[in-house]
Amino acid sequence: MDDENSNYKVEEMNGVILPNEERDFKILFCPKHAEPYYEFVDFIIENVPIRSMLNPPIALKEFAE
Repeated sequence: MDDENSNYKVEEMNGVILPNEERDFKILFCPKHAEPYYEFVDFIIENVPIRSMLNPPIALKEFAE
């Protein structure tokens, strides 16, 4: 894994998604020890025009303005 502090790995890490394209991602959980893990994964998509989103949250609309 690239990040030694994370138990998660995402494949494909980055790339360009074209309009109307469907893309599969693998989210792998690779724990170092057998114990309960209380973690989460953030999936961030950048550079998406707000007008192209269907029903974006109001807070996101306000942030984009």
